[in-house]
Amino acid sequence: DLPSLSLSGGMSITQRTKDSTINLNLPNINISYSRFFPFKRKNPIGNERWYEKISMSYSGAITNSIDTKESLLLKSNLSRDWRNSWRHSIPVSATFNILKYINVSPSFSYNERWYLQSQVKSWNKETQKEITDTISKFTRMYDFNLGVSASTKLYGFFIPIRSIFGDKIDRIRHVMTPSIGFSYVPDFGDQKWGMFDTYVKSVRDVTNPDVYHESTVKYAKSLQGAPSTGKSGNINFSLGNNVEMKIRNDKDTTGKNPYEKISLID
Repeated sequence: DLPSLSLSGGMSITQRTKDSTINLNLPNINISYSRFFPFKRKNPIGNERWYEKISMSYSGAITNSIDTKESLLLKSNLSRDWRNSWRHSIPVSATFNILKYINVSPSFSYNERWYLQSQVKSWNKETQKEITDTISKFTRMYDFNLGVSASTKLYGFFIPIRSIFGDKIDRIRHVMTPSIGFSYVPDFGDQKWGMFDTYVKSVRDVTNPDVYHESTVKYAKSLQGAPSTGKSGNINFSLGNNVEMKIRNDKDTTGKNPYEKISLID
């Protein structure tokens, strides 16, 4: 199937006559590009190459909003007064067959956010308050996660002894589907990623005004959200079981469907 591009947009306005305040969201745009295979050959010759199985897709969202007085709306500045963002999401995945019977599926998901505003926080030692300064500056936030899973199928058949069970039951089939997976997300709160900053908070001792207790406060540089902090790794395992019994269909008189399947365990 050929990939498809879709685009949709919308807007919303909320007005409060009590204090002449208006909340405007314009425009809100959603973009999506369906799954495609970037490395697949147009004129393939021979067997499919491993890299041709890699697929990816894209989704994005553009948002712009402002909360201001009606008289100031037309005087507002897009980068200073509006809150705007552009989110990108790009999932990448593939499925490979190893040793004929094992399916391995690696995956990688990348997310990025663009903002036209960032923030810088500091601590005022005299007033004992946090200060937040908003800066009209392009800010780029991103995060990603990766994982891999493997699965296979194991088949087993049991044919009853005809002298004991007769020929009503043709056979019983047992299918086991073991699967194991691993996923990992780095700690984007680490300073090396550059998306979080810190300041020193000096709190005055209530019993002795000349003594301060210092601590480090971490904050995101963006006003509109940031990647989660703390790394995580997960391992999961599952075992699916399916037991079916194949019996003779006594209702069939044509011979087209001599047997029917009955699910015993699923």
